[in-house]
Amino acid sequence: LTRYNDLKKGNLERGTVLLIPLTDIELSEEGQRIATEFKTMETDTASTEQRHEQKRLAGEIPALIADVHGGRYVDAVARANRFVATRALTVPQQAIVYRQLLEAYVALDAQGLAAAACGEWKTAEPSAVLDSVKLSPKIIAACKQSAK
Repeated sequence: LTRYNDLKKGNLERGTVLLIPLTDIELSEEGQRIATEFKTMETDTASTEQRHEQKRLAGEIPALIADVHGGRYVDAVARANRFVATRALTVPQQAIVYRQLLEAYVALDAQGLAAAACGEWKTAEPSAVLDSVKLSPKIIAACKQSAK
């Protein structure tokens, strides 16, 4: 279980979700039907190549966030737009990337691009909250502009 769940020593706490490999379980007819549908859905959702690209991008997203937090806004915009251009981002990845683009564009005083990035962020993450405690007034203004 430790290897299967990639757990480190002392990494297991109450509430931790564990995956338990059950290799010789017999599925009911209903279970077999659902498993077949899931495999079909998984194949249709993303090709193997696209899944590899999504994994690669997932590994690079922390560098995007670091660029924004480090004030390297031009680098962040370039990196984020390369990610978007792949057209391989998952919806949660899109939310992260567009949120970072929003902040970078606001910092670069590119209001139109910031508004567009906010619109994309809110599309990818409909539950996104424009919290005035966590977001700057300029970011909130850009998002209000995107709603018009």
